[in-house]
Amino acid sequence: MYHVSPVKGIEELKPSISSHGKAYVYAIDILTVALLFGAKKDDFDLLLDVDDGKAVVWECYPDAFKKIYDNKSCSVYTVDERYFKNGQTSWEHEYVCERSVPVLSEKRISNLYLELKNEMEKGNLILNYYSENEAYQKFLKDELKTRMIDFNLIDYFKNDDPRGKLYFQNILNEI
Repeated sequence: MYHVSPVKGIEELKPSISSHGKAYVYAIDILTVALLFGAKKDDFDLLLDVDDGKAVVWECYPDAFKKIYDNKSCSVYTVDERYFKNGQTSWEHEYVCERSVPVLSEKRISNLYLELKNEMEKGNLILNYYSENEAYQKFLKDELKTRMIDFNLIDYFKNDDPRGKLYFQNILNEI
């Protein structure tokens, strides 16, 4: 199991509260997917999924992938899978533990973008670059509109997050 963080030198991972509202240590069962969490991002930068064991990413705006990952460093922490439970969150590749977890090993990644490009070359990552294509735009609109409504983020994107005016104005106009 893997936990990836921009913070280096961690010897014990401690639970913290995230979007699920409970304090967990998070781990992921597929290394390439775990690498996608090595830099700060959210569902309005990149949409993530797994298909047949491969990480699949959709950019939510032009050059989002490079903007998020280029020249960012992170550490890949290997953890013992016996500490983690699956099925506690809605994503099947996400495992959680409610207590601190010792780190078994750490691998430092100096440029996450280059590492992820390497994973693309190996066939472990499929990147869907942002497109003005009608089908791509419909997919983005459906996904992002749902997230804005479900997480009560409409006013946030209208007033506080610059991505709203820059990239999501068409979605906000429909809500």
